Amino acid sequence: MHFINQIALALTVWGSDPKGKELVIKVIDILIKDGSSSLTDFGLYVDRLVGDPMAKDRPRKVRKAALVLEGYRMKNALSSEPSKPLEI
Repeated sequence: MHFINQIALALTVWGSDPKGKELVIKVIDILIKDGSSSLTDFGLYVDRLVGDPMAKDRPRKVRKAALVLEGYRMKNALSSEPSKPLEI
């Protein structure tokens, strides 16, 4: 449920147009490539869009979404570190 809520919050800030949806896909791509094992980590990866060419026309909205999602994560006591498998 937290994954869906975070995407809804991001789209509220970015807009639910095709560009906003592309940004959501980009964040999920970053999350997967980083090795996160939980979609609930979505909000932790939004700030990685800052400076990304895909988000060049919405830098203020990316920063705003990152702040909104940080507040959501704090309010719901979600981890501030990505969920990754332990490396041995």
